[in-house]
Amino acid sequence: MTHRLLRILTLSVFGSFLLISCIDESKENIPSYVAVDHSILQVDEGFSGSSSHRISDVWLYANEDLIGVFETPVDIPILDEGLTDFRFKAGIMVNGISDSRRAYEFYNPFETEAVLVRDSTIQINPVYTYKDNVTFAWIEDFEDLQVSMLKTTTSDTAMVITTNPDEVFEKNASGKIVITTEDEKDFFEMISDTSYILPKDGSPVVLEMDYKTQSVITVGVFAFDPLAHQVSVLNLNPTDGEWKKVYVYFTTAITSYINADNYKVFIGGYLDEDQDRSEIYIDNIKLLY
Repeated sequence: MTHRLLRILTLSVFGSFLLISCIDESKENIPSYVAVDHSILQVDEGFSGSSSHRISDVWLYANEDLIGVFETPVDIPILDEGLTDFRFKAGIMVNGISDSRRAYEFYNPFETEAVLVRDSTIQINPVYTYKDNVTFAWIEDFEDLQVSMLKTTTSDTAMVITTNPDEVFEKNASGKIVITTEDEKDFFEMISDTSYILPKDGSPVVLEMDYKTQSVITVGVFAFDPLAHQVSVLNLNPTDGEWKKVYVYFTTAITSYINADNYKVFIGGYLDEDQDRSEIYIDNIKLLY
């Protein structure tokens, strides 16, 4: 009788241990969630220009471990709980290409801490800033009602300033170009009025730009050694009436002409074959490295 009772007690204790183990193991498989709806860019407008951005992704680290790269908005599952150190890096699409994504090297990571609770969601919308060592070689927001771009000798038309609220991206002014079959003004090409000495060591050089266009436009650089070499970097397609943001990487174009003394930025385009008229709008140009 004693042996039988001992056996029952042993089985009971063992069964309870298995049950507790299963409960603990099941709990470990329940994730906590971090919800990221959107990202914010905080700027000193007098130094770094507009807060406009196209941060499409977050690179999320929890306690220094990379959780993954996620397109926002997103609810991110994490198999952990308790006080956690988070680091977010801003992800962008290189040259606007969805298959070419990277953490943007010119923004500081956003760091914070929060308590994870399993089967619960915490909301974190990261706030990014430009790094202190970023050089803004050129900022053009058109707000002084002047254009720091000149038409080239081959261009049929020039950029003007629009203050029409229906055309302006933000604030009071944007750049506007019209190309049309009328008077054969079907091609434009604008070039920065200043030459820039840019890094040639392969480090990133990027042109940020907001744009809205009804026809294909091309962005690139002229390299002067002292002859002028035109390098087209990216073609931007019509935007269907919407403003878009692009991060154009000039790095390869610059290193292709490593002996150049300086560089200028150009934006140009032709009327598409089936068009009689196209309007192109530009705002918040930033050349940075």
